[in-house]
Parts: sequence; structure tokens; C-alpha cells
Amino acid sequence: MPNLSTRDSDLYRIDHMISFCEKIVKFSRDAEGDDPDSSEMRILALLRLFETLGEAAGKVSAELRSAHPEIPWLAASDTRNRLIHGYDDLDYSILWYAAEHNVPPLLVQLVALRIELTNLSGD
Repeated sequence: MPNLSTRDSDLYRIDHMISFCEKIVKFSRDAEGDDPDSSEMRILALLRLFETLGEAAGKVSAELRSAHPEIPWLAASDTRNRLIHGYDDLDYSILWYAAEHNVPPLLVQLVALRIELTNLSGD
């Protein structure tokens, strides 16, 4: 397990967000042609990935979030909250739409941000 200072760094959070986005994209592409409701395991995996993506977004520092308003930080954390607290009234087609249409551009933004942060830190 990484030490506390590493765990609390923005780069650590961005790396996790990238990983979660990559998995969301992969799972949604692997299901092309399938009815999303037919794969309970895939839906449950996507739910968990969206939850952890939103949790990580909420832990990014306020300074980085305000420096990069083009990244939908609040939407990610709000989605997490909706999935956790509104579990009994979810429309999976909205989740599926987000996986296919909202996450790929977010992934591009996060990868660019990671490059920027890495260049700034000299790593």
C-alpha cells in the first residue's frame, strides 16, 4: 500500500481515475451488440467503477479542480452520490450512455492532465 503522502496526492487520484475510465470504456465496448440489461455482472462492474471514479474525483484537491474547470469533477462525484444513495431508482440506460459517450472524452482529458502533472513534478 502506498504511503499516506502518495495516497493523498492529486497524481495518485488522477492515475486511479484514468484506470477506472479505461475499464469503463473496455467493459462498454466488450458489450457491443448485447442488451445492457442482459449482463448483470457487467452492470454491477460498471456501477462500482463509476462509484470509485466519483470518489476519486471528489478527493482531488480544490486547487487542481479549479485550475482545470474543463474536467467535470462535480459531475463525476455527483454521479457517485446518485448511484450510492439512489440505488433503488437507477436507470441503467443512463449509466450505459455515460459509459459510451461521457467517459471516453473524460479519459482523454485525464491523460492530458496526467502528462501535465508529470511534467511539472519532473517524474
